[in-house]
Amino acid sequence: MIGKQSLCLEFIQGLLVMNSSPSSAPAVIDRLKQLSLAGPNDFFWDPLHLELARLYEQRGDAAKALDVLRRRRYSWSDADPLLTTYLREEGRLAAKLGDRGGATRALRHFLVLREGADEALRPQSDSARAWLASVESRSSRHSHPRGMTATAF
Repeated sequence: MIGKQSLCLEFIQGLLVMNSSPSSAPAVIDRLKQLSLAGPNDFFWDPLHLELARLYEQRGDAAKALDVLRRRRYSWSDADPLLTTYLREEGRLAAKLGDRGGATRALRHFLVLREGADEALRPQSDSARAWLASVESRSSRHSHPRGMTATAF
């Protein structure tokens, strides 16, 4: 088992190595992935997944990034302060990859949790609403015969 400080330390050391030697990125990312698969054994497990997803997306692998985000904790007993961040990013990546159902589910969940949010958080909600509207408009265009709307049925 990795100690509480070790997971965070591994992440920071990995970033430092990647900054000094970009060619080491695949090995560092693989090491971080292996650590993330060990399970939620410390405080940095949730942030690690967000950062690992960001690293995959930066390297052009949005599908792996989405897979990493979907490995988050699904527990009623843990109040996850990062849940809205996970949902927003999952929705954005799912939309980017054409997973309309996944994007819609994640973005709607995000918006429910952010209902009545402080003014400072509204730009994130506005972006999520725009992504959701885009996903739903694409979905409705693909689910009805050409030129027909849902009200035409």
